[in-house]
Amino acid sequence: MKRRRKLLGGLLALALSFSITSAIAQIFEHRSVMFVLVDLSETWHRADTHSRNEELLIRVNRGVAELASRTERPAYIAFIGIEGQSLAPTPICHATYHSALLRGSKKQVHLKNPAELATFLETCIKAALSRPTAKWTDISGALDLMRRQMGDEPKATERFAVVLSDMKEERKSKIPIEAALNGFRIVVAYRVLPEDDRDPKAFNDRLAHWREKLKRWGGSVTMIVDTGLVGETIADMARKK
Repeated sequence: MKRRRKLLGGLLALALSFSITSAIAQIFEHRSVMFVLVDLSETWHRADTHSRNEELLIRVNRGVAELASRTERPAYIAFIGIEGQSLAPTPICHATYHSALLRGSKKQVHLKNPAELATFLETCIKAALSRPTAKWTDISGALDLMRRQMGDEPKATERFAVVLSDMKEERKSKIPIEAALNGFRIVVAYRVLPEDDRDPKAFNDRLAHWREKLKRWGGSVTMIVDTGLVGETIADMARKK
């Protein structure tokens, strides 16, 4: 009899635990998601471009912080590295930003005010810049990883992405990718390489190729040179429907 009561008690506790977990999951159903994809290839992420990359990421973070203030919360924010096999790695950093302190998983970082968001974004810069340089560039894989990070988020969730890259893809993996980016508003902050100045047609063709690919995958795309008004362009995504 005692064993039966103990078993019933255990099942009750398990059921209660499940219901609490489900409630927490419902609380943290994100209303918006924001991804920053950072190129870690040899043509973008080198010692001699460190200062330039840091300055760009600071401007990106200002835009992300402003975008977060203009969109509904809870918001999921993540940085993803564009590496040699971008399908495999986990995000560089990720967190949930909301207006009230809510109970959630200890494994997830929770930000409850602009100051905490700013500190988190600064940490993401340091983490991205300290990553090792990749020998290959799998932009498609990084975009697919971004899409898979969405999990079971509802279709109504606002979706934003920023891609920081020279958009020169050299994939080691031969696995074909068709990333489902429906509903994503994407800013591509592209970098012009020295070789692009020597062959502007090839450069323009590369950008046109990516614009068409991202549109084919379902995203709406804005392209801007990474020396331009990147932060302002990111913040303005909140106004574009």
